[in-house]
Amino acid sequence: MFSLSPLKAQRAAHSHSILNRSIHIKGNLCAEGDLRIDGTLTGNLVCQGRLVIGEHAVIQGDIVAENIDMAGKVTGHIRVRDTLYLRETAELTGDVTVAKFVVEPQAKFVGNCCMLAQGEFSFELTDTTHTVISDIPQNHTNSAKSSAHPPRKPR
Repeated sequence: MFSLSPLKAQRAAHSHSILNRSIHIKGNLCAEGDLRIDGTLTGNLVCQGRLVIGEHAVIQGDIVAENIDMAGKVTGHIRVRDTLYLRETAELTGDVTVAKFVVEPQAKFVGNCCMLAQGEFSFELTDTTHTVISDIPQNHTNSAKSSAHPPRKPR
């Protein structure tokens, strides 16, 4: 039977994935380990490890990650548990919530920044109304009661 040695198993657990320049993804993406993106992503991203956004990468969507090293272009809100590092070629349009924020002199950032308090982080990806983003359809109920009779006119 095939099995990994403890050292190889540890390396596999800390491996990383790479999406090269020829990759174009439409949809949400979730990574439990480190991830490098050099292609295009139109959708939201949750990375529970280190995220590297390469110089040629283009991401349109919200991102939640442990750490981000960014050299490409992102349009969307970013939340980072530890450090967001914008390289000189980075272009970020969107709000940032982060513990540490490093910006090189030529990087472009258009948005607002909010610094995280100690222990104030979760990997849940939320929209601006604080609803968890999901591919599962949500059932919404209307709080207004329907009436079998039309409303009465005031006398």
